[in-house]
Amino acid sequence: RLESGLTPWGEFEFKPAIDQQWEKDKLTLKNDHMESAGHILSVRFPEPGSITNKVLVEPGLPYYPSMDEALKSWMELPIYHGTSDGRNGELIFLFPEVRAYFSGIDADGDCVDVQVDGTLIDKVCLLVNGAWWDKGGIHHFEHKVVGGKVRLSIPPHVQRVEYVLIDDLGVLYDYQYEDERGHAGLGRCTQNSEEAVLVELVKDAINHGEGEAVEYKPFVVPLNKKKGGKLCGSKFYEILKTVSAFSNNKGGSVFIGVSDECAITGIDQELAKWADAKPDNEAINKYLTAIKSGIRDHIIGACDLDIVVTFVDSKIIVIIDVKADPDKTTYIRDEKVLYYRRGSNNIKLRPDEWSNLIRNSKSDVFNVFN
Repeated sequence: RLESGLTPWGEFEFKPAIDQQWEKDKLTLKNDHMESAGHILSVRFPEPGSITNKVLVEPGLPYYPSMDEALKSWMELPIYHGTSDGRNGELIFLFPEVRAYFSGIDADGDCVDVQVDGTLIDKVCLLVNGAWWDKGGIHHFEHKVVGGKVRLSIPPHVQRVEYVLIDDLGVLYDYQYEDERGHAGLGRCTQNSEEAVLVELVKDAINHGEGEAVEYKPFVVPLNKKKGGKLCGSKFYEILKTVSAFSNNKGGSVFIGVSDECAITGIDQELAKWADAKPDNEAINKYLTAIKSGIRDHIIGACDLDIVVTFVDSKIIVIIDVKADPDKTTYIRDEKVLYYRRGSNNIKLRPDEWSNLIRNSKSDVFNVFN
């Protein structure tokens, strides 16, 4: 009825336009729109308006530093990326799934108990239909939900699983998936504790934005000396400056695969082009090695760093974790410049600032810059 323009919504009446295209999407528990599984119905305005991003302040009303912050608070979306959010300019109706949905999971070895809740669990015949994959191929399963529960048999080593909740007429209510990159809200805890810490690190950095110890970068092409790659002016050169600046301060982390607007973009597509292959573990390891080798080739000093990869929302994120140089003498090869992190900027230190910085670190190697 919304699509046809027959249903008023409060004071609004929806009249179908000639070029109006409504879209329907099924959402898993893990989604960017609401705190439950369900459906959305959305339509894009042909000419969306613009929003002035100014400070919102009035006596007796809540303070917001920007319209982006206000919208994020008002709409209560799990994830909202402000002016860069792809949903801006859309009208979206949310329909939480309450009839039947996956509500919990408990895995013990190859026994996976899935909890099902909803208003229809005792009124219709519900089935869990799905498959898991290993080196031998695809393995199918289907089990009846009894008493709001169903037990699945899935080997612990399996890295990809997909299953849906349907009734005996084929009506689809909910679905779940999980692989080595993540899951749709309910997983068998395939992420180990170290991976969970990395995911939390990325999300925490996004919530707080760039600063003294955090830098965001899109995909960065490693310097290819064999192809005559130029250092200055390249994205890789920006990485070197940031690594040097972090090292000469308190350390920090560079997140490759996050936009300046704090959006998780990942590097999947760019990595596939760079490696001329699928963005699998082999391509990822090749990329990490190239980034680390490039940094080692161009950074001079006691620069201690680790480069790791994690998956956030099934997207590849690379983290360069830089430790602080106790001597504060990390610099880029062939440059007589010290970079230092001040706020979210990499700044060049004046000679007198070099001296003070290094003296404060009780270093005897200041002569390297003379």
